[in-house]
Amino acid sequence: MAINSTEKIISIIKLVFITKIKTIEISMQKISLITSGVVFALLAVSHLIRWLSPVEILINGDSVSFIVSLSSGLILALLSIWMFIAVRKMEPNPKK
Repeated sequence: MAINSTEKIISIIKLVFITKIKTIEISMQKISLITSGVVFALLAVSHLIRWLSPVEILINGDSVSFIVSLSSGLILALLSIWMFIAVRKMEPNPKK
């Protein structure tokens, strides 16, 4: 009887720790998705500001067109939205 109850206790402890580890993994995934979404959003805003302001960017003496900033900002905005959608679609509780 002592072995059987000890095995039950060990299995309960393992279940609790595995659940905690999975919760921590999901939390870390959410944190990383939110962080990357914020970074992408900030970069998209910086491209929008560059597009709206009359700042000229030169690379090797050649001017970079505003369409490059506009398209880059659009791509970054879409990536940011995608990250935030991925966070919302994550399951709050891990599957066992």
